[in-house]
Amino acid sequence: MPAMNARAGDLWNGLPIPVTPPSLEELAEMLKEPPACWIAYAALGRRDDEASLAILVAETASPDQFRRRSAVEAIGNHARGGAASLVVRRLLSDESPFVVRSAVSAVQQLADAGSHDAIVGLLNDAEPTTRTTALHALTLLWRPEDVERVILVARKDPAKQVRREAGMTLRDHADEANWRRLVELWISSEMPRERVWACELVKQFGMVADIPVVVACSLDQDGHVRKAAQDASSALSSQPG
Repeated sequence: MPAMNARAGDLWNGLPIPVTPPSLEELAEMLKEPPACWIAYAALGRRDDEASLAILVAETASPDQFRRRSAVEAIGNHARGGAASLVVRRLLSDESPFVVRSAVSAVQQLADAGSHDAIVGLLNDAEPTTRTTALHALTLLWRPEDVERVILVARKDPAKQVRREAGMTLRDHADEANWRRLVELWISSEMPRERVWACELVKQFGMVADIPVVVACSLDQDGHVRKAAQDASSALSSQPG
């Protein structure tokens, strides 16, 4: 989103951005009607004062789902947005999937750890895009106990895009405590990238006794997988004792 101290001729979503940032009173007036209201939301989200945040919080109660979505997006960008975390959490259960996804993104921008459980709950949402957005947020809000829940998504979710996002979330949080579970998940994956990840984890955390785990991958049809398996075998073979 462009800065509100824009140059003449700059646009946001096809609308001209005021060269001089509007006053709070002017922004309140702009909010009354589209299309000016969309610029006003963006401008309010770039301020650092309680009054502008209060306007955005009030807008989250609008009957118009697109106004609620714009308001929560702006709260996520606002310098004091953390003060409205409870409002953002409420919008995680909004009736509009557009609002929910924007609220998830706002939670992530605000690093609101208190929203963790609600975000995990969205892994059951009917909308694949919402489940994907929730997984992306979990990358920041991750707790060690999330691993089994996200593994289940990676194995069972009906949408490929969601399974792939779950895999990336798990890879970001692979550690000494969970790496064997992740190798088990990925070593025979249909996606070469995940077979590579399995080999990389064996190399990073394994011991000589784990070499057989990657032996089959050394004959993989994918060259990247073969190289990762060979690297893992070589690294483990060179371990002392």
